[in-house]
Amino acid sequence: MIAYLLRRLFRIPLVLIASFVPAFLLVHAAPNGPFDPARALPLAVETALAGSCDLDEPLLLEMLAALISWLRLDVDGCTGISLVDAGAVLPAIARALVPTLQLALLAIVLALVLGVGGGIVAATATAKVSERFSRSALAVVAAMPAFVLAPFLVLVGSLWLPLFSPARFLSPLEMLVPAGALGLAFGAAVARVTCDALRAPEAVKRRTVDVARGLPRWRARLRGLRLALLAVLAGLAPMASAIVMGAISVEIVFDLDGLGPLVVQAAAGRDYNLLLGGVLAYAALLLTLHLGTDTLYGALDPRVRSAR
Repeated sequence: MIAYLLRRLFRIPLVLIASFVPAFLLVHAAPNGPFDPARALPLAVETALAGSCDLDEPLLLEMLAALISWLRLDVDGCTGISLVDAGAVLPAIARALVPTLQLALLAIVLALVLGVGGGIVAATATAKVSERFSRSALAVVAAMPAFVLAPFLVLVGSLWLPLFSPARFLSPLEMLVPAGALGLAFGAAVARVTCDALRAPEAVKRRTVDVARGLPRWRARLRGLRLALLAVLAGLAPMASAIVMGAISVEIVFDLDGLGPLVVQAAAGRDYNLLLGGVLAYAALLLTLHLGTDTLYGALDPRVRSAR
């Protein structure tokens, strides 16, 4: 297991570097950016950049210096200062990363809990009408994008029925609303995967054989559920990536101080340094979630840990 985790940890810096290089090149080539000799930035920004930005250095040295500073989380110089207000980029990214991480993790947990539970209920439906109804309901929920469901929840739960705050000032319990808007469709997809895995002919045959060998029925079903979870975990990494990127629209609708609105505002205001930091923050967040899902998958399936 340790070697399995070390192989994945070794890939994280490589992926971060692969994400940083094209983003830095875009910042370097951007007009009115920190590396543009003809830039026309606010006076406070020019003053902050004057003592730390050497435009005469070769491109490779500039990129290496910026990369090392970002990897060390000690960012200064040309890429560490906001081009709008001359503020430090790294603290702003760190503050915005916390609510985004909380929202994404809560949405993933809700998607897994509701999805696995719904899949078990759908798999145990015996009547053909109940089976068709459950599958149709899962298909409808899976087709609801977060940017449609989130305004609907705000309209109903906040404006028509004053059940929670419309935006920004959400209590820990009320955070379930944006997390639900973000994770509900993915929960329906998880439910369909769980249901199909439990109702597969091989799974039914395996449970029948286990019961015939004297294994208690509940243990046979628990073993079948464990194998069904492998199918869920196999798609958990791309699902987590989709949830993190889908959080941008939910954060905007609920006016949360997350990473999504910060990056959107940076792109709209041409704050290339803040945009560069947002790209790296998203890359680090996605890599961390992928590492967590790979760890869970390896813990449940020994064949993955021993694979080269």
